[in-house]
Amino acid sequence: MSESTSFPGPRAGVPVIAQSPEITIASLAEEFPGWVVWRSDAGRVWATSRRGLSGEEMAEGCARVVDGDDPGGLAAVLREQEVRRARAARVRADRERAALGLGWVAP
Repeated sequence: MSESTSFPGPRAGVPVIAQSPEITIASLAEEFPGWVVWRSDAGRVWATSRRGLSGEEMAEGCARVVDGDDPGGLAAVLREQEVRRARAARVRADRERAALGLGWVAP
């Protein structure tokens, strides 16, 4: 019986880790339509927000222009920006509810 040098496939009890598809500038532009994504002459990948920032977004550390070493790195930065923008939206909504006397405001 000859030995096989290739991976024989999944074994019982061993989880199979799905490979994520390759991240490209085109896939970033599709995933993050609120951003213009581009590669610089130096090879870095950048994204510019299509809109300005609110005061709450600035306070949460949101940025209008972000970059990464590669598309995967930029994807991570853009996901973090989405988290920051969502947090800023909650702060703004809480302030508006408080101004209207509509109840509890998150700290």
